[in-house]
Amino acid sequence: MKSHILLVAVLASTALAAPRAQCASHASTAHAAGPTSAAAKVCTKICGGADLVCAPGWRAEDLGGCWACCKGQ
Repeated sequence: MKSHILLVAVLASTALAAPRAQCASHASTAHAAGPTSAAAKVCTKICGGADLVCAPGWRAEDLGGCWACCKGQ
């Protein structure tokens, strides 16, 4: 029983210490520095239909056939 617990602990620590593959959307290519003003455009990650209802202050916007709620600009 103790050896089983030790084995699980060793495998878990090895898995946590292993290098992870980098996501394509987070590749280290040229990135913008990020928003530099309060007027930056922000959109939700939902993909709704044209009848999408957004919260006050947000507006429905077509992002290439995928509707999302956007705020700013």
